[in-house]
Amino acid sequence: MTRLVGVLLIDNILFSFFNSVIRCNFISNQGLKNMKYILLFFMAASFLACKSSTAQQASQGIKGQVLWFEGNFMPGPGQSNKGKPVQREVLIYEVTSMKNVIQEDQLYKEVPSELIKTVETDENGNFTVQLAPGRYSVFTKEEDGLFANVFDGEGNVNPVTVKQGEMTELNIDINYKAVY
Repeated sequence: MTRLVGVLLIDNILFSFFNSVIRCNFISNQGLKNMKYILLFFMAASFLACKSSTAQQASQGIKGQVLWFEGNFMPGPGQSNKGKPVQREVLIYEVTSMKNVIQEDQLYKEVPSELIKTVETDENGNFTVQLAPGRYSVFTKEEDGLFANVFDGEGNVNPVTVKQGEMTELNIDINYKAVY
């Protein structure tokens, strides 16, 4: 959106400049025709630049937020059930079954599936990763292993499906140190 506003502003400035030159009769009719072609060129080029940047934003993958939960989250007066945004490395593997991973306590020590991509969250826990359409398992990297706490009916660990042209939203609650 910011790029679109910038391009429109540049087009507007160019248009105003050429318009004022035309009104003041500073150039010949042939020069005027050339300026019109130049103006049309800049407008077309900026339109194409906006279109390609919009296409990049509309690609597919996963986006979401990672939150940290630690301590007592039992319901009660004055008790907050909100996690805190946290910076973490998010690891995306090909879809992984519970049968194939090695788990110790509440963390995974080994994931034998292929690691597809990793991405860092920002200071607010937000992340975005571009992926091809398909099924993936998503983990966060913790000090003592990998974390995931969602499973499907087929025994897959934190499965996410990415569809063509869509961003799939996935919020991750890291809660292995929380009590409910």
